[in-house]
Amino acid sequence: MRVPQDAAGGYAKLTLTLAGMKSDEMIPAVIEALILGEDTDLPAIRAAAKEALPTLVAALNSERFDAENAAEALGLFGPAAKDAVPALAQALDDDEYSIREENARALIRIAPPSEVVPMLIQLLNHEDPNRATIAAKALGSLGPQAKAAAPVLRQCLNIEPVYDKSGLNDKYRWLRYASSSALGQIGTASEESVPALIALLTHEDEYARRDAVLALGVIGPDAKPAVPALIRVLNRRGHAATAVIETLGRMGLAASDAIPALERLANNESRDYHSQQLRKHAADALEMIRLMRSE
Repeated sequence: MRVPQDAAGGYAKLTLTLAGMKSDEMIPAVIEALILGEDTDLPAIRAAAKEALPTLVAALNSERFDAENAAEALGLFGPAAKDAVPALAQALDDDEYSIREENARALIRIAPPSEVVPMLIQLLNHEDPNRATIAAKALGSLGPQAKAAAPVLRQCLNIEPVYDKSGLNDKYRWLRYASSSALGQIGTASEESVPALIALLTHEDEYARRDAVLALGVIGPDAKPAVPALIRVLNRRGHAATAVIETLGRMGLAASDAIPALERLANNESRDYHSQQLRKHAADALEMIRLMRSE
């Protein structure tokens, strides 16, 4: 684990202050220890810093600011803070969204995927979409290591929208977005990710369609089976059109079948702002695809 020195300084100072240590003389060494990680040749410094762990764990139950910072500081210790895992897991159910989110980030730094993925899957199944969204984000950051969560993430894509009184805000919108993104980051480690995202391209909610497009872009060339569906979305020139063009560009050669549709947009001489933007993006995507064809 490596962290920038300017960031590490703040976390090390917090850690040492909470533990009642003399931070001024210890901070530079602890920064170095944090940056070098578990392979450092400064075991005495690591041991001194670890004395702060019980205090940091206790701080998880304190006021919001201290709890967030304590979770973040614990995450910097990585696997060395394994004794904090039960407390961090319990705090995933905290009333404050930001605290739950910081605890999830710390857990994926500290616990091995075999331990943390089941915890996050359990949270992903929570009836509260805000809690489930945090789990989806954390799972996405684990990439292919979170492939065991793919079936539940795919289920989240299919949750029916529930709108507020205005009819504009779907309570599951962010969960659907985070789940799409997570499937994109997991990629073809889960064979069903691409088909699930292709199916989402026909969702009634335009934001859900755009989320699927972006996730397919993260997968890149391995999402080639999605090209025909992406072309259909592109031809509608709706909300997701720009995202489709960027995704096709990222696919490179795998998106060769989309060249005619991209050429039509690139040659469109309409002067309205939307057409101008699509023309520019289409030209960029064509350049990326043709560049790869010439290599």
